[in-house]
Amino acid sequence: MMPEPQRTYVLELLAALGPAADDFVVAGAQAMKFAVAEARATKDVDFVLNVLALRDQPLSLADTLAKLGYAPVPESRNFQFVKPIPHSKETMRIEFMAPEEFKRHNDIRVDIQRGVHARACAGGSIAVEQSDPRTISGNRPDGTTFAGQIRVTRPHALVMLKLLALVDRYNNIRGPKEARHDREEAQTHAFCRDPASRRGHSLVQYRLRFAISA
Repeated sequence: MMPEPQRTYVLELLAALGPAADDFVVAGAQAMKFAVAEARATKDVDFVLNVLALRDQPLSLADTLAKLGYAPVPESRNFQFVKPIPHSKETMRIEFMAPEEFKRHNDIRVDIQRGVHARACAGGSIAVEQSDPRTISGNRPDGTTFAGQIRVTRPHALVMLKLLALVDRYNNIRGPKEARHDREEAQTHAFCRDPASRRGHSLVQYRLRFAISA
């Protein structure tokens, strides 16, 4: 399950998004937490977006994020947003990804709505299709309780995304300036892609835990 304080702020986001929340799919390490409790923890939350559905949404994502106190991370070009957590040195950071077939020509960005982009993601369509609603509940930042549904990438699709991310980082598609950083990121993706196998599970246990048929 998603840890604190991320859960509190994801609940706040879900409540503000309303029906549009169904087009936000949790991926990355936070999605792994729904399958493997001891998975590597991160402080950010990655969402793969249902592009076509959100483009037709009457809700303004940029306005919604601004009302919640999020601001774009300057270097991200509107696909990463961050807000301070009161009385803490921590921040709440979210990143938007989207299937790479929707990306701009010669650009890593995908246009979602005015003021909101996503980073093109290989395998993003599968992550959206291979996801399930999960119940999440707790307190919002104002102390009020909230329970809702959040879509989470299935474990086998998540492993695929991690492997594709590993390949991208290892091949250093961003150029020589990012070479060292991307190789280190590849090592991180390799380490966290399969927590079950690192715990010594047998193949039968692995299939049962991740609901993968033979």
